[in-house]
Amino acid sequence: MPALHDFTFSPGASWIWSADAKRPYNNIVLFRRSFDLGDDASAHLLITADSRYEVYVNGQWLGFGPPRAWPSPWPVDAYDLTGLLQPGRNTVAVIVQHWGLSTFQYLHGEPGLLAELQINDAGGSRQITTDSRWQCTPSTAHGWPVLRASCMQAWEEQFDARELAADWNLPTFDDQSWPFAKPQRFAGAGEHAAFQLRDIPMLTCDRTPPIRVMA
Repeated sequence: MPALHDFTFSPGASWIWSADAKRPYNNIVLFRRSFDLGDDASAHLLITADSRYEVYVNGQWLGFGPPRAWPSPWPVDAYDLTGLLQPGRNTVAVIVQHWGLSTFQYLHGEPGLLAELQINDAGGSRQITTDSRWQCTPSTAHGWPVLRASCMQAWEEQFDARELAADWNLPTFDDQSWPFAKPQRFAGAGEHAAFQLRDIPMLTCDRTPPIRVMA
């Protein structure tokens, strides 16, 4: 892995977004990228977004981010995909939320997803970056209009699970009707002129069972 303060994406990596995300605020877009792997595959995923992302690999939840930061250097999260990949078809799926306004923890910037898969398998080493081969569609499961959580924060989450296919993040999902993403700008252009890898621990999503039933 590169050092924290000299990280760059591979040439050709672009911020991508949906041409159909047309809300005035709080656009939420679903992204997918499927690819084939040979035997004995390993990979790392480098990912960031403006404003926030939640990422899955083959339906397995990985995490969310990036952490709050100044626009530049902008944080990038790294995930080791060991144990999550399979020979044949694999899929990275991402939910990206763009708030569309500044808050007490975020300065408004252009929307987008930026990611790079660094892959090694029987066929050799290669990179898959965010480009026009990713597919995306605005989420109809996330409600709008909604209230802001407070004057210091962004939006409430109102979610209707009936509007999102349970297998949308799996390799078997039929995404032929999904449009292709539109590249917006190359990595390093725009507000996020420089990047650094996350230097604080990842947030976790843990189930905490109750100690006892009170009533």
